[in-house]
Amino acid sequence: MREYIFRTISQITLNYRGKGLDEGHASPVRGGDRMPWVRIGDSDNYGALARIGWQVHLYGAADPALSAWCERRGVPLHVYAWEPAFHHAGLRQDALYLTRPDTYVALAQDSQAPEAIERYFERTQIQP
Repeated sequence: MREYIFRTISQITLNYRGKGLDEGHASPVRGGDRMPWVRIGDSDNYGALARIGWQVHLYGAADPALSAWCERRGVPLHVYAWEPAFHHAGLRQDALYLTRPDTYVALAQDSQAPEAIERYFERTQIQP
């Protein structure tokens, strides 16, 4: 009963899949899911999400083309050195996770191709 109440009140399982602002997957995380929370030493990956706005999260190593795109477009890129805890949280190494201002995943994909982010913004008609 305690677990049921926690899941109901905390909305931890809430997702926005299939609502038009979600795309792709970097298994098991999909566009529309809440970004998984992971402790990193004395911090966590949610610290970056305190800033409201579009962001790219990457767990591993960033491709220079992605870094350049983020800088050019003014979209913060948060790169976290890969740790086994990320895998346990459902994140994939070197996958790209574009987060919306509400901290949900807009785009999840194994590729770091910035063209996919551009296509996402064109399709949704959103300007970051």
